[in-house]
Order: sequence, then structure tokens, then C-alpha cells
Amino acid sequence: MEESNFKQPFRVADWYVDPAACRIKRAEEEVKLEPKAMTVLICLAQHAGEVVIREKLEQMAW
Repeated sequence: MEESNFKQPFRVADWYVDPAACRIKRAEEEVKLEPKAMTVLICLAQHAGEVVIREKLEQMAW
């Protein structure tokens, strides 16, 4: 996932992530995330399988 695709929906395991709506869903469960939490989730998803340093997360979300 490229950084320019921040608003494109994607999947993490069995969760459907909708960044534009700040919501994640699976089956009948839906959770609204705060914008910063969504930004952190996007950053971690972009770097799946990698260690993401705190400075990178701070740069992206704060």
C-alpha cells in the first residue's frame, strides 16, 4: 500500500478497514476509530512485517 492510498479501503486479517470513514468492520462488528488511531493503523499496515520506529509513527500521526 503506497502512502498516496491513505483513503483506500483495505483488509487486515478479517477486518475491513475504511480509512475515509475512520471505521473498521468484521462480520456484524463495527468500530469507529479516532483519526490518529486510524493513521497509526494505516502506517503499520503499510509496513506489515516490519518494525516501525516510534519516530516514524510520530511523524505520521502527530
